[in-house]
Amino acid sequence: MDKPFYLKQFALHQGNTAQRVGTDALLLGAWPFVHTLPEKAHILDVGAGTGIVSLMMAQRFSDAVVEAWEVEDGALKDATTNFAASPFADRLRIHSQDYLHAKREQWHPFDLIISNPPYYTEGILPD
Repeated sequence: MDKPFYLKQFALHQGNTAQRVGTDALLLGAWPFVHTLPEKAHILDVGAGTGIVSLMMAQRFSDAVVEAWEVEDGALKDATTNFAASPFADRLRIHSQDYLHAKREQWHPFDLIISNPPYYTEGILPD
């Protein structure tokens, strides 16, 4: 059974992917590297995983729209569930998209691009 990971204003389900919430995602989402963004900012989260950083950005910037790109099916399913259940659902978009193969029209201007890609120890790289 998938037990949610609870944060301040939302719960995160992560039962469909091996890429679980880690300290790095929490720090990236909470780190004050950006203090302000333009009104109605457009944020892109590349390799969104379960959507934790996207959700934290939507929580932090109350009028921002966050687009999340993810390619792994399980993580995409979890992010979709997490976004729909969040209080920010109307400002979150999830896409099955690999940034290396994104078409030019998908790269419209973003005010902030963030990424917390998975890392692998040599010898356990995915096939």
